[in-house]
Amino acid sequence: MACSTCERVIPDHLSVCPYCGRPQDPITQNKRTLTVFAVLTALLAAAFVLQALVGSN
Repeated sequence: MACSTCERVIPDHLSVCPYCGRPQDPITQNKRTLTVFAVLTALLAAAFVLQALVGSN
């Protein structure tokens, strides 16, 4: 996961960032991960639809 303050990658099991010392909220981290996953999935689906529309012409 990434630190919610300094954005550096830290292990998932840590509750405090070893780089900046800020506490990590696992619920916020999980929401961020799910949001990123949902956006990437939507972009991928849109790319496939666009390819199918352009390719059918």
